[in-house]
Amino acid sequence: MKEHVDQDTLLKLALDTLEPVTKQKVQDHLDGCGRCRTLFGEIEETMRAIGGVRLHVPVEIPPLPTARPRSMFWMRAAAILFVGFLLGFIASESLRSPPVEVVQQQIVPRSPEVPRAAFISCEEVDLSFRIR
Repeated sequence: MKEHVDQDTLLKLALDTLEPVTKQKVQDHLDGCGRCRTLFGEIEETMRAIGGVRLHVPVEIPPLPTARPRSMFWMRAAAILFVGFLLGFIASESLRSPPVEVVQQQIVPRSPEVPRAAFISCEEVDLSFRIR
């Protein structure tokens, strides 16, 4: 075996529940790997402290779940929300129209300037009319 033996397999070896072929491979690996041999020694020591549990019925021990920190999920979610908020804010600011400045104006009334040639004197207009 090129890789180290996982704890589940070492526990199965201590409980003597491994298949013979796998058991031989693990024991060969333990002969050459000090790290796994130390870990196996700790497992055997724990088994002796428990009282030497021996199983009479072969039991399939499920692998232990790998510890995956839940905080990483929330950290990623928070980072995604922050980036989304930041992009939305930048987009809304870039699309905003410039502010309108309102200036108060004062209106001064003046008389209209009409040229004198636009007026017609009354003498030139015939105001008489006939009733029938």
